[in-house]
Amino acid sequence: MQAVELALAKSRRRILATVGYIGILALVSVASIAFAWTRVGIPDTEGAAGYEVVVVQPGDTLWSIARSLSREGADIRRMVYEIRAINGLGAATIHPGQQLLVPID
Repeated sequence: MQAVELALAKSRRRILATVGYIGILALVSVASIAFAWTRVGIPDTEGAAGYEVVVVQPGDTLWSIARSLSREGADIRRMVYEIRAINGLGAATIHPGQQLLVPID
């Protein structure tokens, strides 16, 4: 009888540990999704002094947008980097109709 009770106690501990690990994993997953969700979407233009919204036209690239908005002699690579960072773009791929928040020089 004591052996059965010992086996049940070990089983309960194992189940509780598994449930705990799953709970922690779920919490980390939800936090990650919530963080990513805040980085995706149309840029918020309220209170965005020093920025303007550019609507991507067919044939536009980040490079062409950065070149058209940069001052003479400015480093266009830096502007492309800033546009990607501000808008949370993982890649340089943009699509017609997409709205981008760009810094004003």
